[in-house]
Amino acid sequence: MRPENYRWSSYSENAGLSSPGIVDRHGFTQLSGVSFEDYRNYVAQDTLSSEAEFIAQRLESNRLTGGDRFVKEIELRTGIRLEYKRPGRPPMNKVID
Repeated sequence: MRPENYRWSSYSENAGLSSPGIVDRHGFTQLSGVSFEDYRNYVAQDTLSSEAEFIAQRLESNRLTGGDRFVKEIELRTGIRLEYKRPGRPPMNKVID
């Protein structure tokens, strides 16, 4: 299936294929520094297996696929901590120090 056919995908808006809706197109192009055509070309490229594996792992754990800067920006905008933390108590030496 092509990305523009996924009902909940922002691809069509980010690629300039549909009229503006809820996606901040100006913000997208400013943050990414790419044009609609560049974005369409990037998505059309074959995905490396390592990239596909990384994305699959992030999707399975409901984590963002962006870098640290992107994650921090989303945390600031939403007020939700998204940084991955291992489940459970911290090690004893971290508690005592």
